[in-house]
Amino acid sequence: MHSADMLAELLKDIDSPDRYLHGIETDNAYLERYNEVMKELGMEMMV
Repeated sequence: MHSADMLAELLKDIDSPDRYLHGIETDNAYLERYNEVMKELGMEMMV
């Protein structure tokens, strides 16, 4: 779910890769955000 709050959206974008890196199941909306963040960083990966 996306909101108009830019800070909340930034925190969600940070949380998605953090979940993955800590071994927490990353699927659905988290996986979508993770992939978007990795593209923006130029670090696309297949998860």
